Amino acid sequence: MFKVSIFFSEDIEKVLIGNILLENKIFFKVYEKIKCKDFFFKKNQLIFEKIKKLLFSNIKVDPIVLLENINNKKFINIKYINSMINMAYKRRNIKFYTNIIKQKSLQRKFFIFIEKIKNETKKKPFKKIVNIIYKKLDNFFIKEVKSKTLKKKFKEYFNKYKKNYKNILTGYTKLDKLTMGLHRGELVIVAGRPSTGKTAFVINICENISINLINKKNLQSVIFTMEMSSEQILVRLLSSILNINSCKIIKKNIKKEKILKTKKKILKSKIIMDDSSNLTPEKLKIRIKNIINRKKIDVVIIDYLQLMNIDEYKENRTNEVSKISRSLKNIAKEFNISIIAVSQLNRNSEQRYDKIPILSDLRESGSIEQDADLIILMYNNNYNEDETKFIVAKNRNGPTGIFKLKFIKKITKFKNL
Repeated sequence: MFKVSIFFSEDIEKVLIGNILLENKIFFKVYEKIKCKDFFFKKNQLIFEKIKKLLFSNIKVDPIVLLENINNKKFINIKYINSMINMAYKRRNIKFYTNIIKQKSLQRKFFIFIEKIKNETKKKPFKKIVNIIYKKLDNFFIKEVKSKTLKKKFKEYFNKYKKNYKNILTGYTKLDKLTMGLHRGELVIVAGRPSTGKTAFVINICENISINLINKKNLQSVIFTMEMSSEQILVRLLSSILNINSCKIIKKNIKKEKILKTKKKILKSKIIMDDSSNLTPEKLKIRIKNIINRKKIDVVIIDYLQLMNIDEYKENRTNEVSKISRSLKNIAKEFNISIIAVSQLNRNSEQRYDKIPILSDLRESGSIEQDADLIILMYNNNYNEDETKFIVAKNRNGPTGIFKLKFIKKITKFKNL
């Protein structure tokens, strides 16, 4: 039996290193998950680090080679190294040992983290403490990155087809034809000048996905809105579903029968709304993770990107927006969801004769063009309120192109032409 404490297990540390000394190739499997600092005992940290240096120098490591390269032979002697070898015989559950060492390391780090927070609460205001917790706690949720062989990736891809795996249709025929729907793990940018209907468009997509059964079943979407309140989003959804001017809903100038008809549809919907301000990538990630612990998420909508920020960021705004867009892309990949972020365009397009926007018009763009998988630019030529043009300016999975949608202003709804 191994001796196991809450924060460490000396036996398991020794067994794992003993196995590496018996079979060096085990080290490279283990090193993807644990590093020398994950070991609790100083001796084991030094031995693991020395093994790493020797193997990375293409030197085969056995007990004699290891001892020859140890500087302090009083601290680490042949008796200690042999005890590791003896413990490792017939004990080859490498994955189990690695997981235990990593788990104990995280428990120690978390305990230290809690102690630091206790000390910081005495000096700093509560809001700053919350922001520090968000940032530091995020490190405990970083997923292990694993390399995949082509064979393994092909099997995963093939299994999607066997399960009739489909992308997420938006309900807009020409857009879905160009893009083959929204792809999980990807970042979509919907950009336009003020009052071009950006928010209306993404809410309409959300309605189609989570209320109107476009994908044969309602899929789960989450709306993070920093510009509008949850109530305003609800009013827009009701206006679209009921085909009634939103002013009548606000003034409560509608029949109860119509509201009751909509009630069933709304209760079956799969939309979560979050209208909290000061959204940072760290807070977004933790909120998404909390939701995923309860239910699967398919699409996340952010309205809008330029209202997000990074706490205490002192560099220029363009670099900050670049970091935000990169974080959104990473979140989409990590949780295998589609993220749609609304973005502003600068005034450059208005100075052109044709008013047609281009990718470089993205406001405070930084690396948005690079990070996004799909970029849709909206514009209203000659300010025709009944018709809006959409330019698929970037499409990582297919062709670019232009399509038009009819805009019904009184119910803020886009329809296929």
